[in-house]
Amino acid sequence: MTIDIAEADEGDLDAIVTMAAALSAHEGMPPPKLDAATLRRAMSGPDRLVGGLIARHIGAVAGYALWNRGFDTQQGGTTLHIIDLYVVPERRRQGVARALVRYLARRARAGGMVEMTVQAMADNIEANGFYRDLGGTLDSGNAYYFARRALDELSS
Repeated sequence: MTIDIAEADEGDLDAIVTMAAALSAHEGMPPPKLDAATLRRAMSGPDRLVGGLIARHIGAVAGYALWNRGFDTQQGGTTLHIIDLYVVPERRRQGVARALVRYLARRARAGGMVEMTVQAMADNIEANGFYRDLGGTLDSGNAYYFARRALDELSS
């Protein structure tokens, strides 16, 4: 199976938004507050916040990954964090997710990054097994999210 991985462009944004909604549904989450215009802004300009990849098989969209850069004080360097990784159901278990992760790992190494991270829902056994099988290790930290309400309270 030939899987083509490319940088996401303007023509891929609607497909990514649709797959992001499918990923949220798969995780039991409400639909994300994401649209193509918001994604375009986040992925554009010299200070872009997000990078995007699109995976295709025989010209059809098979999956996507969104990522951003971070910094880790323990490692003393930049990191690549996979924000989202999703494969359409009919292309699962065919190497698409592995191809996306490998592409991002090569990008991280080429960019001198010291590590790559990804989060998976604790009850997503398949994703957790996949990342473990690729050589990832689960850290002991808990992730705390300060959503809009908490941000409003903290900033007032």
